[in-house]
Amino acid sequence: MKPAPSTRSRLIALGSAILLIAAAFIAARMTADKGFFSFSPPATPEMPNPEADVRGPAGALQLYRTFYTAWATMILLFPALIWFWYRKQSETAGRRWLLYWTAGYIVFLVHLWCAMSGFFGGDFEKMTHTSRVSAFWPDLIVAAWWGIDIIVAWTQKADRRWIDIQRVIVHLAVFILFVAGSAYEGEVLVSKVLGYALAAAVFGSLVRRYLRKQG
Repeated sequence: MKPAPSTRSRLIALGSAILLIAAAFIAARMTADKGFFSFSPPATPEMPNPEADVRGPAGALQLYRTFYTAWATMILLFPALIWFWYRKQSETAGRRWLLYWTAGYIVFLVHLWCAMSGFFGGDFEKMTHTSRVSAFWPDLIVAAWWGIDIIVAWTQKADRRWIDIQRVIVHLAVFILFVAGSAYEGEVLVSKVLGYALAAAVFGSLVRRYLRKQG
């Protein structure tokens, strides 16, 4: 049986998501004119000198919101991806995993909205033909899968084997998506630090879990 998250735990997780979204939007408003991020997409062999794709203050604001909400999502993935590996060993771990896995998804949806509707203006052609987005379709597939897994987690009283298998896969997919997008492709130091820190935290939790089982 899955542990039922208490009202207090739910409020903490939901409050964390709301605060991080608010912080991302406020930070974007305060720093959009600071030049932290490039107004041109990353160079590629085909386009070594790409033209700027940010137009005016409004475009800069949307770009910064997109980056900051991605960082906010990653912050919530720390507890979600760490507690995931202990969810069957402890009711507390299971509760924390489910709440932060859900809260992280809420912020991720805001990130997608900022990127797709805000920065790209709903232009499908731009989304699929820019070096700013390295894995458009995998991103959408993972987003849909993540949402489905959350629905299953909240509605199913007990996990079946196929649920466990797909759940491990989607967690690995989310982990790879964010670590690769930040540690490997991140434009600024904060992105890279968050990516490497998330990787270290998850690997550390796996090592700790293994050592506990061996002991």
